[in-house]
Amino acid sequence: MNKRTVVTENVHVKSVTISSELLIGDLDRLTPTSRAIAVQREAPEVIEENADFDDYPIFKRELSPPLSPLSLPTTFHHNNNEICVGSFHCLGASTASAIQIGGTNYVDALSRVKHIRILNDEQ
Repeated sequence: MNKRTVVTENVHVKSVTISSELLIGDLDRLTPTSRAIAVQREAPEVIEENADFDDYPIFKRELSPPLSPLSLPTTFHHNNNEICVGSFHCLGASTASAIQIGGTNYVDALSRVKHIRILNDEQ
């Protein structure tokens, strides 16, 4: 992949979190991954014990096979070695995602989240 220079006036990104990236320029491969256990409780008590990913089948489940690559009728040629962007504003990216000014040959992103909700009526 040809590497290009990025010329930009202003880039404003408020937040990039949890295995996400802000990328400026071309990239050959992007593989962000994230695993999370999110516990929501009504009671304001502190959780002393840590949860274990092995306790939840979602983190062991086999992935579905990847989709076949897209076949485009036209090949894209970049005649200019610069990517020019006037101004770019973004609120944010979270959980195995990317904000990019440029191109990427291959992306393989994975995010698995187990949400647990504990309500007062259930305790």
